[in-house]
Amino acid sequence: MLRTPWFLCLLVLFVLSSPVQAEPQTPSPDDTALHLRARPFVDAGFAPIEDVVEAHRDVRRVLIHDPYWILGTPGIEIERYGDGRAVLRLQYHGWRSQTQPLPVETWNALAKLEAAAFAPPPPPTPSLTAQTDAPPPPICHGWSAAFLSGDGRDGHWSQCYSPVDDGAHAYVVALVKAALATAPACPVDDETLFLSYQKCFGAGQTLDDPGLNAQYAALMPVFQDPQGSTLLNAARQAVTAPGIAVGNDVWRQARDAIARLKTYDDSQADALRRLRRLLYLASNASDADRTRIRNLIATVSDFQNGQQVNYAGVLTQLAWAGEQPVSARPDKSPG
Repeated sequence: MLRTPWFLCLLVLFVLSSPVQAEPQTPSPDDTALHLRARPFVDAGFAPIEDVVEAHRDVRRVLIHDPYWILGTPGIEIERYGDGRAVLRLQYHGWRSQTQPLPVETWNALAKLEAAAFAPPPPPTPSLTAQTDAPPPPICHGWSAAFLSGDGRDGHWSQCYSPVDDGAHAYVVALVKAALATAPACPVDDETLFLSYQKCFGAGQTLDDPGLNAQYAALMPVFQDPQGSTLLNAARQAVTAPGIAVGNDVWRQARDAIARLKTYDDSQADALRRLRRLLYLASNASDADRTRIRNLIATVSDFQNGQQVNYAGVLTQLAWAGEQPVSARPDKSPG
């Protein structure tokens, strides 16, 4: 009778007693998409949406962005508890407001707007840029908002690209008004509602140090100057105007439009240098002041880098006005 070697018995025992490791779970496409849509809210200081969904919290959130994403504008979160009470709070990175009661009728009014606000966006219309003879589409910088619910629904609104009667716009306006109702001392102008909200609750527009704040406040209007998009639109339209050819009157008008854009860009660059100088002077200031300055430097730098790309683009078009660019010319190489 053959006997099994003792070491084989030990090997079999070891294999059978080893814990079976569960295979890693691959997130579903829906979970991944939700995580990506919710990432800006986490960056703004809100709890991860996965935690909200798991806890079955009845929550709605909105992030509001100024035209150049420079102003520190808090996000809004409203929540309804199981006993029917509703509350509102504001969130901006490491800062959170005190929780304020939200009237039940306000919650109910917002709920009636959700069907239109969270509806899937309409299919995109064919781009004008697909037509080779069409002028470039205008560039617009306006207020925008993104919102998210505790059950994973999301939506967005843009002052530039959303319809005037968009349901998302009505929803965001109602949320902003609900937040402003918690601060009756703040002046509200319906014509500039989002700016009123930003001025009431906004962060990052002032520094604690009075001396530094005077210089900081003087720079803010430069960075918030809205004419950048107007000047860029004018330059882009000018370099594609009918009849343009290097040296003619239409070309010279385009050159002047680009020069005005360059003057604007230079003023922005000068203000950014002054802002960096201010950060150097703030070496002994509070951590909060230095953080505000650094955040503004990062935001303005990104914007100006984009403007430089735009400027180079219209300058190239001006150089080739009335001619085919190199990439569009027929190949005349021998062979």
